[in-house]
Amino acid sequence: MIWFIVFIVALGIELMTTALISIWFAIGSLFALASIWMGASILVQGIIFIVVSVLALILTKPYVEKKLLPKTKVEKTNVDALVGTKAIVTVEISNLHGNGEVQLDGKEWTARSVNEESISVGETVIVERIEGVKAIVSRLKEERGE
Repeated sequence: MIWFIVFIVALGIELMTTALISIWFAIGSLFALASIWMGASILVQGIIFIVVSVLALILTKPYVEKKLLPKTKVEKTNVDALVGTKAIVTVEISNLHGNGEVQLDGKEWTARSVNEESISVGETVIVERIEGVKAIVSRLKEERGE
């Protein structure tokens, strides 16, 4: 009777959480319940419960998680979404003089060069990263002549 209760409780927890937390214990309790009909002592039933639960966890959890749990895709938002996009230089970029702007996503951004080189007005650049309110950019390879 105890293994049936363990099975119901473990299954109930699993149905409430759907996080693959207690399903392994439900499987172990079914095996322990079956061992009663074979005349196993409570000690043997407990050992069967533990061994089967642990084996079920070890052998099936990675596969089940891979197949059943939703794959979470990290969606870039706000400024993170700008990294890797192209921009047009509207004010010459010169880290030495502390000036430079780019047209990025329809807005003017203060810009600095990633490698300290000057970049002329009208050139296309790639946003490498955003630091505060500045776009850190580099020339497109085809604009460098590479």
